[in-house]
Amino acid sequence: MCSGAPTPARRRAGRPSAGCSRAEAAEAPLDGGADGSAGSALRTDLAGALRRALSDVPSGQLAGVIVVSDGRHNAPEQVAPLARRLAREQVPVCTVVLGSERPPRDAAVAGIEAPDVVYAGDSIHVAADLKLDGMAGSTANVLLLREDTVVHSQAVPVPASAYRTRVELSDTPPETGLLSYRVRVEAVEGEAFADNNEYPLTVSVTDDQVHLLLVEGLPRWEYRYLKNLFSGRDKTVRLQHVLFQPERVAGREERLRIAASASRPAGEAEAARLPESEAEWLRFDVIILGDVSPADLPAPAQEAVRRFVVDRGGTLVAVAGPRFMPHAFAGTPLSEVLPVTTLPAERRSATASTEARRIALTPEGADSVLMRLKPDAEENAALWLSRPTIHWRHAASVPKPAAAVLAYAVPPDVADPEQYDRQYREQNALVVVQNAGLGQAVFLAFDRTWRLRYREGDTYHHRFWGQVLRWATAGKLPAGTALVKLGTDRARYPLHCRVHVRARMLGPDLAPLVSDEAAVAVYRDDGLVLRRRLAYIGDQPGTYVADLGELPSGAYRVELEGPEVRAALAEEGVERVVAEFSVDPAASSELIELGADWELPGLLAGETGGVAVGPAEAMRVLEALGASVLSLQESSEYALWDSWPLLALMLGLATAEWVLRRKVGLP
Repeated sequence: MCSGAPTPARRRAGRPSAGCSRAEAAEAPLDGGADGSAGSALRTDLAGALRRALSDVPSGQLAGVIVVSDGRHNAPEQVAPLARRLAREQVPVCTVVLGSERPPRDAAVAGIEAPDVVYAGDSIHVAADLKLDGMAGSTANVLLLREDTVVHSQAVPVPASAYRTRVELSDTPPETGLLSYRVRVEAVEGEAFADNNEYPLTVSVTDDQVHLLLVEGLPRWEYRYLKNLFSGRDKTVRLQHVLFQPERVAGREERLRIAASASRPAGEAEAARLPESEAEWLRFDVIILGDVSPADLPAPAQEAVRRFVVDRGGTLVAVAGPRFMPHAFAGTPLSEVLPVTTLPAERRSATASTEARRIALTPEGADSVLMRLKPDAEENAALWLSRPTIHWRHAASVPKPAAAVLAYAVPPDVADPEQYDRQYREQNALVVVQNAGLGQAVFLAFDRTWRLRYREGDTYHHRFWGQVLRWATAGKLPAGTALVKLGTDRARYPLHCRVHVRARMLGPDLAPLVSDEAAVAVYRDDGLVLRRRLAYIGDQPGTYVADLGELPSGAYRVELEGPEVRAALAEEGVERVVAEFSVDPAASSELIELGADWELPGLLAGETGGVAVGPAEAMRVLEALGASVLSLQESSEYALWDSWPLLALMLGLATAEWVLRRKVGLP
């Protein structure tokens, strides 16, 4: 929350004119109209206020910014870049911090972490972050409700007056589909707000598994952890793994020479040979290739992988290795779909770098679901940078021109990764992605993602690879028929997140259907919310997309429309194709943290040379801004002959002179 009002600009000695900007907590309407707009919850946008101050006052004339606030910022834009800009322009930011650091009595669900998709028969685990203020010595009761039924509860003792904790709640969904849940902390007597005691969410329960093929040469640690993760913990994945050079154990029977196949029963994950035919390759959804030699992955298999990506629309993940991947495949069919090229032998000093490095995200990586370990962008970037150093990466690979670098290697003691330019990021790329035909490919230039487990267990390692598979199968549209598919890029969205819908339409001959009239209609509670025309993607045959914008919270269904759609569905005896998704409401941060926070005002003051004070010390702000008078010397140049009145005056004087000279007889 923030208050204050703009003050007139002032001139001051030795400084440009001063201005004051305010941060506002405003509530916009949740209309969710046909334009796809959605309202925003109460928020304090300090970054927006600073940006407005910079834009309203000309460069060089802004002497300082005075902020009157409780010190909290909860809008998406980051404050730090603006603080650095103000520091460069020598503009101090002075904050008068309002409110008590001791918050009032209040219980709230501050946030949740939960999967948006679970496999049928598996449990959903919800981690709820609780804020329990002014409740020392009491007990808070936390409930997980499916619809209106309590499916799990937990009593939480509160040992301190300002207590933050996380509780784990779970449920086994009884059916497939889109299910509504709520996390609720029961109200306590005398609490400040009752509107923040509940956090709703929706979960999509599906029985559609991801078919994954994992191929590796030697049993590296990366392979071991991936095999254990996908063959045991993640029930949404049907794994087949092939290891060409397994460890030999005395007395152990020789493995059967079974070929990998997506049709093998669940639980039979180990195979000794690659898929027997191209058709078998194409039945997988995702293929992970490790440090495999060209001898183990011959040209026909490479061509099958190429077709899997380009024609089938599958996703290839290549994990670099010191022996073969990717440099041994230069000029092969596999290299056509990899997002990197290998430096020629004469330009390679080595294929590997063993210098200690940390992982930093590029702007593209910060926006990619692939790299999202935490919802908050700043926390996510800091988490990647704080992971243990990596001591091996492939140094002889270069991103292709159309590829995107999501993460790159930086020295372990770097303070600001943003200092590195695009060329440096490409030369030190760690995660590279690129579209190839209907599919996509990812290249990991290091084989140490298992280090994400350091002091965290499976949490971040599982989340990263889960994000990889979610990103990889985003094109695996959940609703529809063999020829007509429809879906959104996520099953559940947070507020203020744009919703993207994708459709794929093929004819009976599997040729792509091209239509100018394909559209989607979006419904909520049986009412039409909006209708949007689909755009055809030229380089992805048969694929259409639409941006639905930001939508208000609620459960939605999206239906595919158009003459060609109806004709294609009629061929299969289907009337319509419908996909479901939801937008979860979130409690406003304004109603969560109710006490003053001095951390951000202190950061702004330290960065820009301002001060952060309480109301009793407000006069220190004026001292920090300096004197109140500025003497300016201005000079102006005028072209005298460009004035009509001056011209008339000069003509008048010349005429008067001529008349006088004539009167006295002068020539």
